[in-house]
Amino acid sequence: MSKIVYITVKTPFGFQESFILTEMLALRNNGADILIIPRDTLKERLSHKKAEALIPCAIALPLINRAMVCTFIKYLVYKPISLIKLVNEVAFKAPTVKIALKNLAVLPKALYLAQIDLMKDVSHIHAHWASTTATMAFAMSTVTGIPWSFTAHRWDIRENNIMSAKCRTASFIRVISEAGKEEILDIIKGEPAAGKVAVIHMGVEMPTMTKLPGS
Repeated sequence: MSKIVYITVKTPFGFQESFILTEMLALRNNGADILIIPRDTLKERLSHKKAEALIPCAIALPLINRAMVCTFIKYLVYKPISLIKLVNEVAFKAPTVKIALKNLAVLPKALYLAQIDLMKDVSHIHAHWASTTATMAFAMSTVTGIPWSFTAHRWDIRENNIMSAKCRTASFIRVISEAGKEEILDIIKGEPAAGKVAVIHMGVEMPTMTKLPGS
């Protein structure tokens, strides 16, 4: 069975992205094999009791370690042209120095993850947030050829972290509101990628109630 990789900031750990849990659990309950890769280290409490079911699906790695540095050096030695092109996209085309440095910080982890055995059966990579998590997915897709996509929220759209390149290469772009869609379309200015942007609102499961409270 092919896998769907999810790139998150901390989920299933931490409290920043508990709203993503229902989406991932629904995919898994419908037969999807998911692999969750948080950008940051996993030394935090679970965001929700439901997150316990997703722990076996997650790869627990810090933002940087020796293996990631070694992988980056190998690319520098054996695949310098590919690495230079990738650095040019994520850093030199970034709108600010701060965003360029943020992208460079996640690049060694992205390159390392792209070549591990668990990626062999992956059919799609999806990132939540259009910022550095999407940068990781963009880099992983670039070096592996695996299709990718991302969910954009609001602040991450305004940041405009190489948004045009991400929209151009992604299979689709999911936004959670019409306002978010308009912001992205304004950034990419009528590029062909505009047709890839779809609005899918965030939602939560509601318990079945036969009677409203207080009625």
